[in-house]
Amino acid sequence: MRMAKVLKRKDGIWFIDGYDPDMKIMFRVDKVVKYKKTPLQEILIVEIKGFGKCLIIDGITQSSEADEFIYHECLIHPALFQRSNNESISALVLGYGEGATVRELVKYKNLKRIVAIDIDEKAVMLLRKHFPSMHLNTYEDPRVKIYFISAIDYLRQSQEKFDFIFSDISDPGCFNLASDKNKSEITFYKLIKKALNRNGIFVSHAYFLNELSFCEHRKMLFTLNKVFRKSFSSRVFVPFFGNYWSFILSTDDDSINPCNFPENKFQKIIENMELTGKLKYLNRDSYNALFGLPNILKEKLRQRNP
Repeated sequence: MRMAKVLKRKDGIWFIDGYDPDMKIMFRVDKVVKYKKTPLQEILIVEIKGFGKCLIIDGITQSSEADEFIYHECLIHPALFQRSNNESISALVLGYGEGATVRELVKYKNLKRIVAIDIDEKAVMLLRKHFPSMHLNTYEDPRVKIYFISAIDYLRQSQEKFDFIFSDISDPGCFNLASDKNKSEITFYKLIKKALNRNGIFVSHAYFLNELSFCEHRKMLFTLNKVFRKSFSSRVFVPFFGNYWSFILSTDDDSINPCNFPENKFQKIIENMELTGKLKYLNRDSYNALFGLPNILKEKLRQRNP
C-alpha cells in the first residue's frame, strides 16, 4: 500500500501525486475533508482549488468533481455505441468505487442488467457519502446490483454472462487485489472473456499514453491481443491527472471498429438512446480525437520492444 504524500510549506499544504516515480505533480490543498484507512486501501478526500472535492487512493489521484466526467464518459460510451441497436443488453463493472461508471451506464434504456463488483465495502460507503454528484444515487436503480468481492474471485465463481465488461479497478495493474488465489494477468483476462457473451466487449482503463510514456499501455495491449482477436487503444487528456489517460477496447467481433464510425451514426445513436444533453464531453469531434492517435504513437504500440 502506497501512502499519500503531503508537504507543508509556507504557501500552504500540498499533495504530491505518487503515480509516476519519475515525475511528480503537486496540488495545493484547500481542505482535508476525510482521511481513512481500510484493511485494503488508504483513502484521502481533499478539496483542491479548481478541481473541487478530489479522491486520492494509496497516494494516487483517482477523480475530481470538476473533470471526472471526461474519464468516465470515455471509458463507457464508445463501447455502448457499438451495440446501440440491441434491445436488451447487460454489463459488469469491476470496481464500483465512487459510482460514476454505473452513473454513465444507467443512461442507456436498453441496459437491463448492471452488476458492479467492489472489494472494499467500507470504501464504497465512504465515497457514497462524500461524492453524491458522482453517483447521483444510481445505486438505487433497480437494474443495478452491487457485490462486495474481489473481481477475480467473482469471475472465477460466477456463471453469469454479460454483453459488456468494464474494468475500473483503481490501479489497472492490481488485477489480483485481495484474491484468495493467485492468478496471472493473462488468466484474469481469460476469465473476463469467459464471462462475456459471444462477441461481447471488454474495456479497461490502461495507464498513461503519450509520445514518451507508452510502455505499460503497450504491455497491456499485447496481453489482451493474446486473449481477444481485436483490441483498440484510445486516450483522453484528464486535467486532474496532468496527462493523457488511456483505454483499451477488446472483442472477438470482427464487425466492430470504433475507429471507423460512420459520420451520421453518432448523432443517430445520441437521439435513439435519448442521450441528448446527457454527455458533457463526448460529441462527434471529441469521439474522433479519442481514437485519433498520432503516427509516432501508433508505431510505438506496434513495436514489441522500445
